[in-house]
Amino acid sequence: MRSLLARPAHWPLRTVVGLLIGLMLLAPGNRDLIWANGVGTVYVANEDSGTVSVIDPHAKITVEVINVGGTPHALALSSAGDFLYVVNNSTNSLNVIDTRLQAVIRNIQLPGVPEHIALAADGKRAYVTISSKAEVVEIDTETGDILKEIPVKGTPHDIAFSSDGSVLYFTIQNGQAVSSLDIATSQVETALLEHTRNTYLATPPTGSYFLVGDSSTDNLQVVDAGTREPLKALTVGMGAVNAVVAADNKSAFVAQERQNQVIAVNVETGQVTPFGATIADPWALAITPDGTELYVTSLADNVIHVLDTQSGVLRFTIGLEGQKGPGSIAMLPSAKPGGVAAGESSAPTLTFTRPRIPLPQSSQMQETSGGGFGNISMPSPQLLVLVPTAGIAIVAGLFIARRMKGKQRSARGPA
Repeated sequence: MRSLLARPAHWPLRTVVGLLIGLMLLAPGNRDLIWANGVGTVYVANEDSGTVSVIDPHAKITVEVINVGGTPHALALSSAGDFLYVVNNSTNSLNVIDTRLQAVIRNIQLPGVPEHIALAADGKRAYVTISSKAEVVEIDTETGDILKEIPVKGTPHDIAFSSDGSVLYFTIQNGQAVSSLDIATSQVETALLEHTRNTYLATPPTGSYFLVGDSSTDNLQVVDAGTREPLKALTVGMGAVNAVVAADNKSAFVAQERQNQVIAVNVETGQVTPFGATIADPWALAITPDGTELYVTSLADNVIHVLDTQSGVLRFTIGLEGQKGPGSIAMLPSAKPGGVAAGESSAPTLTFTRPRIPLPQSSQMQETSGGGFGNISMPSPQLLVLVPTAGIAIVAGLFIARRMKGKQRSARGPA
């Protein structure tokens, strides 16, 4: 060991290479490894456990569980993937998770019971539906300040941006309507639909329509994005609860909870067919950016089913390690929730984040109201791991360099 670490009069190239290898082994898990299907870390909100699961979809395991308390109902990721926003029903708050720390860094108090969230393409504004006050609030994500409380008619529920990010659509649960909010003017318009309980909506990556579903009827309506008038009604069966549109703008998948089935929908032809095997109480849906996999949460089994989007074949399942009520999915970094800015490509760049060292239980956060930042106070047990890890990594690099030197001598043969 002494000869291995002994410092020579000068540093040979292979020693430098060895040190660099050691440092590469030590490098923290940054978003630097792009996977074939474009999926990075997956987050799942567990309503019945008050937690958010952090999942490595490539190892197919839960790597961490973040406690947010209350009832985490909906998720949205910032465009850069550095912050995850959690709509918390029972605490009337918006929890902000730093995805680098995997910890809640701020609580934004909301004026009523929140339902769903949509983020602008640049990530600077968040819009949350407040069902108890019949309004949509606009939030500055940098400061946490509530900028506007926009009144609407009825009970707003689900919310999503148009593909160009200029208009917000949101469902009115008790008003047989869908409303739109012009971002530039804050003007709200309402269009009547043949629904009694407009529960969910879905917008395509690009296109001139969006989908509105009603869990109390068997209809899924295709709505013109410009006029907000219904174009056609598709029969997907009673009990549909969520939908997602594929990147081709023509295909959609619907979670049919009552039938324990996912439904595949051709938006152009109206063809509706059962998709894949039985899934007990399917709920949240998400499609990988390359379009090859469909993630489906099961409320009954508390697992994630990953299906092939072409064949419906189950590729694998991911357990949630005892967490219950998986009701929302977000992928890091994922396609921008608020659409894309003018002239910007809609194709997302997704990368993988390695599992991080879990934060200590003694971490504390000061809850804030409005724009206040939470103060984090914690010890640094990471140093207890990183210091010996650094030594091991550098020694490993030097050992590799030593082996390289030995192989070069063997190749040259005796002098």
